[in-house]
Amino acid sequence: MELKIEYLPVGSLVEYENNARKHGDEDVAAIVASIKEFGFDDPIGIWKNNIIVEGHGRLLAAKELGMETVPCIRLDHLTDEQRRAYALAHNRTAELSGWDFLVRDEELANIAEIDMSAFGFDLDDIEDEHQDIIEDSIPETAETRCNNGDIWKLGNHRLICGDSTDPAVVDRLMDGVKADMLFTSPPYSDMREYNGGKDLSVSNVSNFISAYRPYVDYQCVNLGIQRKNHEIVQYWDEYIAKAKECGYKFLAWNVWDKMECGSIGQQSAFFPIRHEWIFVFGTEFYEINLTQQKKSKPTRAKESTTRRQADGSLRKSTKGDQSHSLKQMESVLQITPVKVHDVDHPAPFPVNLPAEYIKAMTDEGDLVIEPFGGSGSTLIACEQLNRKCYMAELDPRYVSVIVQRWLNLTGRKDEIFCIRDGQRLTYDEVFGE
Repeated sequence: MELKIEYLPVGSLVEYENNARKHGDEDVAAIVASIKEFGFDDPIGIWKNNIIVEGHGRLLAAKELGMETVPCIRLDHLTDEQRRAYALAHNRTAELSGWDFLVRDEELANIAEIDMSAFGFDLDDIEDEHQDIIEDSIPETAETRCNNGDIWKLGNHRLICGDSTDPAVVDRLMDGVKADMLFTSPPYSDMREYNGGKDLSVSNVSNFISAYRPYVDYQCVNLGIQRKNHEIVQYWDEYIAKAKECGYKFLAWNVWDKMECGSIGQQSAFFPIRHEWIFVFGTEFYEINLTQQKKSKPTRAKESTTRRQADGSLRKSTKGDQSHSLKQMESVLQITPVKVHDVDHPAPFPVNLPAEYIKAMTDEGDLVIEPFGGSGSTLIACEQLNRKCYMAELDPRYVSVIVQRWLNLTGRKDEIFCIRDGQRLTYDEVFGE
């Protein structure tokens, strides 16, 4: 079927009374600016009796511009139900698409003569928007060339092969340096045997909290849901108690919503389980960074709002001094888990999980600790966010995986060194060329 464009009087079009898409002044202003700059290049979709199916915002913009006629395409081939469904689907499919932020920013940088802020791009905040984190592939576990006690230097990062519950190992890793935050997902007590029978009891594993306490004031701990005989096991109480014994306050009890239930065990729960906890322990409350995109639209240029200050006075603020499009991360974070086909891997979490907490709680150049390296996701997040990571991993096999993963991401083999028995070894000297 061939669609034809016809020009109809603005006054002849009928707004659909149940239009679910709302257009505020800011939205209409952006459409007006687009029509002025580029022309009316997107015809309005109409149905029988000139009822608008999609394009209400364009009609409002046309009226504001004083246009007498607008381009339209007829959608009379749709049934009444299809017409209603298409109106919703047309808007929803646009919402589902995302940005390649690097490409978008490059394109914006190449546009010099057109004011893109007129179309809703907040150029003041563009560099602070959600940074696109690469979910890189995880190398397969293989025969390792790493030894217990090795300290690896991967660019600005440090990685020790050792036990994070042992203060002596922690002291070697930290080398007297204090970090800005810790993020980790401790191994579960019901995991398969880990590195030859390591004690994975909660009472032992939770000792990392006290081991790292001298080096960090904030610890974020990801804990999954465990059940026994269909009943929830509140094993996290021991982590909370251990943190408080170390002088930490229990600052946040957050949720990682994985968007799916995953394993058969999780699916068979009384209510299928699709979430895990993120506990945040720290010494003091502070205002975390603004890192999440607001769903409401930012204040337009040249507009102002009046805000009440802490002393009760009122201050008028304009676009230049508001945090328009960003807000603080909230207590529920939705991130899909990593799909891993290597059954020997300790359940890795997505790079975006530590990345969101790292962005919220630290600044560029800060130091992040990861006591249980696993597949290295926290270190990979730090690399992409320009933070340093000091990581420990007990199993030499996974140390090898982490080293290889960092190399695969960066390609900087000349920045990889291993300190072993007092000697400084290159990557090739350990793994071979």
